[in-house]
Amino acid sequence: VSPQGVIARDEKVFQFARQRNIPLLMLTS
Repeated sequence: VSPQGVIARDEKVFQFARQRNIPLLMLTS
């Protein structure tokens, strides 16, 4: 997986979390 792919995935995860008000700490730990 290229670094750009990882960044794109992280952005999707953060967007998903923001839409559902999920604390990002839960996703990164």
